[in-house]
Amino acid sequence: MLNLANNTLSSELPRSFGSFFNLKVLQLSNNNFSGELPESLKNCPHLIIINLGGNRFTGKIQPWLGTRIPNLMILSIRSNRFYGDVPRDICLLNSLRVLDFSQNDLSGKLPWCFDKFSALVQSDHSMKETADFAYYSTIYLGNVLVQWKGQERGYQRRLRLLKMIDFSSNKFSGEIPQEIASLAEVVSLNLSRNDFTGKIVQNIDRMKMLESLDLSRNRLFGKIPPTLAALNFLSVLDLSNNNLSGKIPTSTQLQSFNASVYSGNAQLCGVPLPDKCPGEEQGGAPGNKKWIQEEDDEDWFTITPAFYISLGVGFACGFWAIFGTILFSSVSRYAWFKFLDEVADWLYVTTSVNFNRLKRRLRG
Repeated sequence: MLNLANNTLSSELPRSFGSFFNLKVLQLSNNNFSGELPESLKNCPHLIIINLGGNRFTGKIQPWLGTRIPNLMILSIRSNRFYGDVPRDICLLNSLRVLDFSQNDLSGKLPWCFDKFSALVQSDHSMKETADFAYYSTIYLGNVLVQWKGQERGYQRRLRLLKMIDFSSNKFSGEIPQEIASLAEVVSLNLSRNDFTGKIVQNIDRMKMLESLDLSRNRLFGKIPPTLAALNFLSVLDLSNNNLSGKIPTSTQLQSFNASVYSGNAQLCGVPLPDKCPGEEQGGAPGNKKWIQEEDDEDWFTITPAFYISLGVGFACGFWAIFGTILFSSVSRYAWFKFLDEVADWLYVTTSVNFNRLKRRLRG
């Protein structure tokens, strides 16, 4: 392990870093390092943790990070000056648990291959890899600084429990890849402060472990998918400052967030926003139509005078179907009154017996 974090070291990294063949943890965060990453680092195939956050590194993200360092579990380059797009080869890091590219000058579209991050897709990952990660993330001296639930925090001992992706504060564009919904083990996803367009991923409920979701300050449009309400662990949400529209899906969870979570979407309406949706009544005043909205298909069921007429006709038909038979059929009438007599006799006898029993007990 090599830990040089939290100093005032500067200049470019020497090429000799590539001679550390057995290096597993490289911690260089919070210094003044600059320049591009030396290509010689691809000669360190056993690296598990690379933390370069809080420096002045520049250049493009190199494809060899995915092809030549296949065992990476933490890759953090946050708060640097990297530019260009994210190479598709990054998706070859199937052991990756923390991917933090936030606060750089990265641009272009995200690769459509997030379902290749095996450790973020399924929980039953290699026991050996899990044990190695638990060991090194526990004993190495530095913290990995991440943006978690709106706050910047350092993780060390509990780092092995954190599975997250952070691409915030860059210049990414295009749609959010549909494959991102396959990351069932991710607990934090931050794509805020970019230029993403399109709709929120419809099957986002597949990210069943998600606790924190930040999609704010993009150009997303369309309706909030009802599947978002199925994320039972979601405790931090920010969809503000987009172009979202329509009614916020009704659920105990989504209505419990502060209105600021949805602010900056001019065409969004419904609780907890103060803006009512078109046709939505305020307080149920007499004479207004009452409605119930079905979230999934957005059909409307309206209670009108015709509804009450149908209800009355149905009741009358049911009433006469039973009592009309008794009224006009002597056999049915005889059977009905015989039944009532038997019930009355049974009640009289049962009451009398119990009453006499009670009197005897009181006398005794």
